[in-house]
Amino acid sequence: MPENNAATSIYIIGAGIAGTMLAHEIREKDIFGTVIAFLDDDVNKIGKTIDGIPVIGPIQQTASLIRIGPKDEALIAIPSAGPELLSGIYSVLKKAGFAKIRLLPNIAQILEGNAHLVQTREIDPQDLLGRAPVAISLKESLAYLRERES
Repeated sequence: MPENNAATSIYIIGAGIAGTMLAHEIREKDIFGTVIAFLDDDVNKIGKTIDGIPVIGPIQQTASLIRIGPKDEALIAIPSAGPELLSGIYSVLKKAGFAKIRLLPNIAQILEGNAHLVQTREIDPQDLLGRAPVAISLKESLAYLRERES
């Protein structure tokens, strides 16, 4: 039995192609909640509507003004965002009170038209790093530590 998401307000961060694709899918499926607004920094989009959904911004100033409920969530739909931008947006959204913040898949999936709401995921701390994580071999690490003990 699907969960009743009637009270879930969804805020999409980014009013570009990816964001509008997500909003369209959410409206079509009618089971994930309701898109309340886009948050964007583009002054040419702020104050306009896209498919009846208002675009508000800038993100930094408006996120803190939103009355966020416990089921409300933010979807970051800026697939080209680097770690620094993602980290800044994530920080602003967390400070504003969003408990659930998800991230859209990478830009390749967007360009291919294969990005869907079900592919969004929680933000991983690695998304916010400015570098690729270093893989460490457990076997080699244990061998090194054993050598140091002798």
